[in-house]
Amino acid sequence: MRDSWRAVAVAVAMAVAGAAGQLLPEESLCAQGLCDADCEELCLDRCTLDGRRPNPCPYECEPLTKTCYDECEMKLFDVTVEQDKDNYDHVCVGRAATKKARILMEAAAEKGDLTLRLPPASLSGLDGAPWPLFRGNLRRDGKSPARGPKFAEILWQFQAEGPVTASPVVCSAGHVYVASRDGHLYALLADGTLKWKYPVGAGAVGSVAVGNRLGTDYTVYVVGGAGRLHAVSATHGTDRLQFLRGSPLFGPAAGGPPPEGVFASPTIGPEGTVYVSVQDNALHALAAATGGGGSALSVKWSFFAGGPIQSSAALVLAEDPQPPYHAAEPPYALAVAPHGALVFGAGDNYVYAVASATGALLWRYRTNGAVVGTPAVGADDTVYVGSRDGGCYALDGRTGAPKWRYRTRGPVDASPALDAGDERVLFASGDGHVYCIGTEDGRLRWKFFLGEALAVEAPGAAPAAPEGYRSAAAYREAQARAVLNLGEACEPGRPARTQDEKAMRLGYHRRQACGEAARGGPLASPLVADGYLYVGAPGSAFYALGVKDGEVLWRLDLDGAVLSSAAMGADGTLYVGTERGTVYSIVDSFRAR
Repeated sequence: MRDSWRAVAVAVAMAVAGAAGQLLPEESLCAQGLCDADCEELCLDRCTLDGRRPNPCPYECEPLTKTCYDECEMKLFDVTVEQDKDNYDHVCVGRAATKKARILMEAAAEKGDLTLRLPPASLSGLDGAPWPLFRGNLRRDGKSPARGPKFAEILWQFQAEGPVTASPVVCSAGHVYVASRDGHLYALLADGTLKWKYPVGAGAVGSVAVGNRLGTDYTVYVVGGAGRLHAVSATHGTDRLQFLRGSPLFGPAAGGPPPEGVFASPTIGPEGTVYVSVQDNALHALAAATGGGGSALSVKWSFFAGGPIQSSAALVLAEDPQPPYHAAEPPYALAVAPHGALVFGAGDNYVYAVASATGALLWRYRTNGAVVGTPAVGADDTVYVGSRDGGCYALDGRTGAPKWRYRTRGPVDASPALDAGDERVLFASGDGHVYCIGTEDGRLRWKFFLGEALAVEAPGAAPAAPEGYRSAAAYREAQARAVLNLGEACEPGRPARTQDEKAMRLGYHRRQACGEAARGGPLASPLVADGYLYVGAPGSAFYALGVKDGEVLWRLDLDGAVLSSAAMGADGTLYVGTERGTVYSIVDSFRAR
């Protein structure tokens, strides 16, 4: 295309020159940019396009008449170029943006308005709020620096059009962003009023990440239906480009209904790179902060695992800065060189660590089950992560070597949290309990039952007196049910209804004793703030527990199962969603009044 336009320009110039006289053969050669020994004398003082002499023009030049021109201006009048998206020319787009900026600066200088002479600050990295992405920070440790409510009361509620299973995030302005299974991303003001909602596609949504500020406007990144990464203006709720990669992670092949589930939350590095999995078994690094008013989302590198990646990546930086990452004045340089390791799990049972700059594999560790939860990384770079084999693992963050494993009786899909001093790791298991484990020795400190148990007699107690005749088989079954939640023999993912050995002695069938995998296992990940743990239960309860002893500080009964992990604002307000689509704002009761 460019060569054809060059030929046209040369032909036009030759026609103009030919009006004054006949071109000599040497001049004709020079007009074509073919300067050699035969016409060197004629070409010495003329601009050429042969690369042998520098071009004196800012863009293109015509060799014969020494006329400077912009080839892109000629393209703008060609309708076929506008329609042919395959021949989209980024060089011409850049030239147009530069010219527009120059016009604005010249106009500002004439008016004496110096505020328009500098472009808006393009600050890459996370928003400086306490909870700008899933699990609160780049290390994904589930800790908040704020003080949570000691006496809980609901401040406001917002009703979405579908279940809220993804976790909310809170920006520095106090606004809440949360995705719903109804296919929308909701932006709520601090008082619970709807700011805007944006369609992200039904079926599958993940928690959002807020960052990469341009002027006063942040970008909200979220993975929606069909594995599409959306970049949305936090101020206006408008699209800033989308990135689609590969085929759906779950469900039928391309062309079928959208997949179901909650997927990985994006990670935003200090330099603005967005790291995300979009349902194609790969973690992608996308160049998102352009400094020019948008998010290009071009791929820097991709790392392919052996299975689907639902785990959000924790980013451990070499200098480990905290936002804001930039200087307060232009040119807003980064305080440190952004390089480190991304740690995440995959459906092939492995925990991976890859270099954030290149995507090169640093180490991997194999568990005995799929790793769908997000790792939490301590201050000493120890990685804590759960697996569907029922274990919570502590791994050396530099080598991947195991330190210890604590096994529960259910899959550990939820993400762990660390207390203030990294002395305890807290997580929920599919067996219905939340566990507190010592980080030094991997031993149990306490556990608390979150799931919903059947109404049965206490273990070891005699069955209640029957009303009328009851068979021996019914009596033995009642005795077996009396030892509920004492099971040791049931495999992970099949919670015990009765203690297996005793049930078998009583004649109770193993299929009934262990049963199917329960829906009642907690899926929400705990949040830790000021010595207390905040976590939702599948039976609509939301708890505040003491980190040291597991004692209940308070309990709130919400309108549905709490599958969403809580977020906390700078003032200690809790935000959490339910399966019925309600987003709750929970504050200290003294503040509510």
